[in-house]
Amino acid sequence: MAATDADVAGPTANSTRRQQVYAVVVLLAIYACHSIDRGIAGIVMEPIRKEFGASDAQLGLITLTYTLAFMAAMVPVGVLIDRSRRIRLLAVLVTIWSACTAMAGLAGTLPALMAARAGVGAAEAGGHPTSMSLISDIVPKERRGTSVGLFYVATGIGSIVVFLVGGHIAANYGWRATFFMAGVPGLLLALLALATVREPVRGAQEAVAPDADAKAPPLGKVLAFMVATPAVLNTAIAVMLASSVNSSFHIWLSSFLMRNHHLDLKQVGLVGALGPGILQACGALASGFIGDWLARRHPHRVGYAATMAIFLMAPLGMAYSQTPSLPLAITLVSIMGFCAGAWMAPTFTLLIAITAPRMRGVVIGVVQMLAAAGSGFGPVVVGLISDRLGGQIHTALTIGLAVAAWAAAHSFFAVRASAKMLAPGGSAEAQA
Repeated sequence: MAATDADVAGPTANSTRRQQVYAVVVLLAIYACHSIDRGIAGIVMEPIRKEFGASDAQLGLITLTYTLAFMAAMVPVGVLIDRSRRIRLLAVLVTIWSACTAMAGLAGTLPALMAARAGVGAAEAGGHPTSMSLISDIVPKERRGTSVGLFYVATGIGSIVVFLVGGHIAANYGWRATFFMAGVPGLLLALLALATVREPVRGAQEAVAPDADAKAPPLGKVLAFMVATPAVLNTAIAVMLASSVNSSFHIWLSSFLMRNHHLDLKQVGLVGALGPGILQACGALASGFIGDWLARRHPHRVGYAATMAIFLMAPLGMAYSQTPSLPLAITLVSIMGFCAGAWMAPTFTLLIAITAPRMRGVVIGVVQMLAAAGSGFGPVVVGLISDRLGGQIHTALTIGLAVAAWAAAHSFFAVRASAKMLAPGGSAEAQA
């Protein structure tokens, strides 16, 4: 699968904007499938709980199983990203995770369902870092934030499909049919990517011309760079904590609305499609434009958009989980959905800027591994707290979502530390 950049004909700094936009849209569609296949378990938690007689903590283990497999695969896949043809790698990964999603619908026991979800997690480990690496080489720096924001619209699209379409299918045809339907689109998109998206030259959009013979640095050197670089280290911690908040918000939303506000699956689907769906997509797109505007004179300032969005999730989440008013809860869920989508694009735009092209696969992979840890353990902790409190999911959510304030502090530290790296002649420019 390995190939040098000299062997690959593809988009460079001279590719047309239409080619660049098309490539990003295909990657967006693939990541939407990633979001659907990752989040589809959340909408059917209650039917699964009733069929298998599971506790809240056991339901949380479904997410944890996915997460552990995701984490185990992340670093090896990151190494592959920095050393292989990324379009081909992405197509293989999409095929695997889509097939495993469909297989979850055949599970006869809770352990069998967890095994299928583990397969999804292992393959999806490469989806995000591969796409980020590709976008960094397809799109010019001055439009990178907007393009990454467009890419993250996929998370909102995924949530809309999960809550609206998934909720409808689960309510009318059962939770197993929901998994079957979720697995189909990715198989088609894998073929589309192979047929129509060309492999870009690695480092094509950097100020310093890429060396076609350059090799990716050893894994140990990349990991040492991450630990020794405050901007990268704080970004990684912020992503891990913010991902815990995002995951707890999404995974427990349907159970919270059904238990505390007595909505049915179809009603939950409508609420989820609005907040974590439409407004999350709007947040991702808006943050991309805002990030590029903030970065015009000072590239590090793109990160401030992320810091503010993460911080706002703490009071919004704590308020929505405690209010007895359904209209107010829906309003707060919608605003929080906007913020949940708004922090990712500027965060990863900043991470790309402070990382050399041949390191991006591993660096983004490790950060995503930590994000997966947050995403996996966050809902489990909320579930354990809820069980300890006798099923008071609203109180458990209040505690879990307050972590956003802690995440915002690390995001702020990362932005401040990146200022020197991105200054003219700074270390980020030198390593590129």
